[in-house]
Amino acid sequence: MGTIGSKAIDLQTLGCSSVLPYIQGAMCLPPAMSHEIVPYGKGKGKSIDDAQLRKFTKRTVDYGSDVVRWMEDCVGRRTRPRHLQRHYNYTKELVPPFAMPRNPYDGICPRFVYAAVNKNRSPVYVATWFPNGRRILTGTLAGEMTIWNGLAFHSENVMQAHNAGIKAMCWTPDEAVMVSGDQLGMIKLWDPFIYNFQTFQGHKDSVCDIAVAPTGEKFCSCADDSHAKVWDLKTGEEERAFTGHGWDVKCCAWHPTKGLVATGSKDSQIKLWDPRASEAITTIFCHKNTVTRVAWSPHGQWLASASRDQLVMLMDVRTMSVRKVFKAHQKEVTSLCWHPESDSLLATDWINFTAGL
Repeated sequence: MGTIGSKAIDLQTLGCSSVLPYIQGAMCLPPAMSHEIVPYGKGKGKSIDDAQLRKFTKRTVDYGSDVVRWMEDCVGRRTRPRHLQRHYNYTKELVPPFAMPRNPYDGICPRFVYAAVNKNRSPVYVATWFPNGRRILTGTLAGEMTIWNGLAFHSENVMQAHNAGIKAMCWTPDEAVMVSGDQLGMIKLWDPFIYNFQTFQGHKDSVCDIAVAPTGEKFCSCADDSHAKVWDLKTGEEERAFTGHGWDVKCCAWHPTKGLVATGSKDSQIKLWDPRASEAITTIFCHKNTVTRVAWSPHGQWLASASRDQLVMLMDVRTMSVRKVFKAHQKEVTSLCWHPESDSLLATDWINFTAGL
């Protein structure tokens, strides 16, 4: 049950049981605007020209009000504009992505807000949000994990988590365990409070990527030792080793609903595996250079891959064929990310720090 004013909301009746973690997190936030809050010296307060006030002024983004606004709309049966304009004034009209299944573009926040630097300057290899969306966790080349405030973007805690650079981090679907891997091949398991409760040697070389099964009971890791392995999350024991690649395995992705694992390698090949067998189901030859990233669409119909050949491939797993080739990049593509709710939107990033949709 949720409450807005004098009205009670039954989230099960509204069909919103899957978004309870977001709403519970939003209810704990103080009321604020959904866009950045910066004092401009109006009203009875001090002016922004005051040196002491300017020193402590910091941009803040509060996403919780968007969830509350969506709940108010559900109660009042109000409708928002179909399409939002490309202006920051419309950020207050944003609603969560699950509330806009037909307009996935309206869930994108393309405006730059803030840049933060850690005390110990070191390249950041990986970043992930906490399950409640209140904080961000980053891993660096020095093996440090830094917890950042997701609203004010300041560092809250820094800890030496690994003895080498952290290359991969991934949360389980139930948001109870986080798996991380480093350049020495070590794999560590963490609880939601970032307490390490299990450590084991997973690979002989640097871990490149980690993917967790949709059941949360197993996970797959890949490394520069040309192997990908399936592990039992509870016992930490190796269950299967995928040895079909002839070079470093750079990425892996577990299908969101099925027992199917995709891996990409430095040998330019993409392989699909059954976690219960050690032989590849099929091999896809579509790139001419190292495959840097593979990602399944939210509903599992499409498999996107990125490579150093500057191409992004979109494959249909039903026919095992390439359906679309994207050629907009001018250098190697380093990352992929699907819209969390829609199969129609994909974001990519390439080596000159530019993102494209």
